Amino acid sequence: EDGSRFRPVLSFKANNGDWCREYLLESDTSAGRGVACFDDGNWVTQVFSAQAVPGTNTEYRPAGSVDSDKVAQFVADNASNVALGAKEEAEVIAGGWQ
Repeated sequence: EDGSRFRPVLSFKANNGDWCREYLLESDTSAGRGVACFDDGNWVTQVFSAQAVPGTNTEYRPAGSVDSDKVAQFVADNASNVALGAKEEAEVIAGGWQ
């Protein structure tokens, strides 16, 4: 509603069985990254860091170059396996994140 741009970065299953997505959120005046998990039919932000992300969404950024410690630590502590590939993610989305 406010013109912010949301870009999913990766999706993974958490240790508790919930599906989670790391994301970038940018507006004209701010940027940040976070992780939201699908819980009881709703996406709930678990961690968010309002750090500026250099460049634009279309520019190359090396992995980990601007990782927020809070976000990176959440993923490291909670991911039960590797992030989903495009095909696996499409299947999980089609299944309603079940």
